[in-house]
Amino acid sequence: MTRISVAKTAGYCYGVRRAVETAIDAAHAHGDVYTAGPLIHNKSAVEGMRSFGIHSAEQIADIPDGSVVIVRAHGLPPQALDELAGRGCTVVDATCPHVSRIHRIVEGERAAGRIVLVIGKHGHPEVEAIAARAGICRVVETEEELSDFLSEYREQCISVVVQTTFRRNVFNKFLNIIKKACNGAHIFDTICKATDERQEEARLAASGSDVVIVIGDKASSNSKSLYELCREQCETTLFIETASELPRGLTKGARHIFITAGASTPDLIIKEVNDNMTDEIMTNGIENFAELLEQSLKTLHTGEKVTGIVTAITPTEIHVDLGVKQAGYISTTELSDDPSYVLEDNIHVGDEIDAFVLRVNDVEGLVMLSKKRLDAVKNWEKLEAAVTSEEPMNGMIVEQNKGGIVANVLGIRVFIPASQTGLPREASMDGLMRTMQKIRITEVNRQRRRVVGSIKALLSEQRREAAAAA
Repeated sequence: MTRISVAKTAGYCYGVRRAVETAIDAAHAHGDVYTAGPLIHNKSAVEGMRSFGIHSAEQIADIPDGSVVIVRAHGLPPQALDELAGRGCTVVDATCPHVSRIHRIVEGERAAGRIVLVIGKHGHPEVEAIAARAGICRVVETEEELSDFLSEYREQCISVVVQTTFRRNVFNKFLNIIKKACNGAHIFDTICKATDERQEEARLAASGSDVVIVIGDKASSNSKSLYELCREQCETTLFIETASELPRGLTKGARHIFITAGASTPDLIIKEVNDNMTDEIMTNGIENFAELLEQSLKTLHTGEKVTGIVTAITPTEIHVDLGVKQAGYISTTELSDDPSYVLEDNIHVGDEIDAFVLRVNDVEGLVMLSKKRLDAVKNWEKLEAAVTSEEPMNGMIVEQNKGGIVANVLGIRVFIPASQTGLPREASMDGLMRTMQKIRITEVNRQRRRVVGSIKALLSEQRREAAAAA
């Protein structure tokens, strides 16, 4: 049976919802109001706002003198605000608070005489509003553009900000390049938390899905980024604006369909897409009996990866329906090597679960499974990726020895030399035991099962950022 899940983070983010509510409140109070450019990047939503008396002007010159003007979530350049004030317009600021924070940062860096590097999409209104406040400034979107900038300004005082909806993995890659090329760069991580959460949820869910549907306006930068990220994880990923673009037969043969949406996508459109997909599944009817019979007779083999549904949970094992004649079982000792893992928080009846076949007993009709062995492969890949991206990893300190301490990160032992604990030389490391720490992964050798990390590197980076922001 096909299962559909909708991302918890799909749809309006705080900044977009705030802008829409501010505009509607203003229209109720003043009658017709205007926005300089679309309030948000979604044509359907902008069209719907006309019924409230909210009009989108392509150019500031198209806004009548003396009008009430809503500053959209992306913000406006100071020159545009000055022009509106000069024409007697009442300006209602609905700029996203995360974007306003970037405005304050670049204004402060400009006042300090620093050159501002904005990492973001060329021509995006948020980026243009930031750059307009930054003085001597360069916008870069690609690695090539970044290299050109650094070759010209590497000896200068540089400050770095990033578009709130920029892809996290690309930004981390850029930061790695900047840190190697520049000493003393002021780096401000201004990707908003909602973007991080949306992208991470999509990345994880897409990797285990047969079909992914990303809903968003083609002009929406964050929706495009979401599509690109999901497409890397799932080959059958669609980018649509409305439910009318859904192709027929999309649910056929799919076990899991994941739906997510950009930060400017209204809840109504997301619901319509979900309803259409659900209707198609119901129309297709119950699966063909012959196919089910053939599947039930399938023989599993040791070492095979399988997917099943959790049917029961006991204190010692998980019961899993694999859709075959044998019953699947996962011992609780085969769930995770993470000492902080809590069964009740992670496994529930009805959940879909991937596992590794340990052994098959056809006589008793049992299949013994392991989740942790399959997860271990994925977790080694995550640690290898973290070396390149420099993304911090969370780990619990579980052991102390003469050379340093050992952390458990994703069930894998990570050695942290004493010099990289962030503690003074000869200081006791007892206080770190059984604590959760953020760790920079510096070396991974899967063949030798060796991983090295550093707490100190992240602490030093945090101190530099705090000093730069002070």
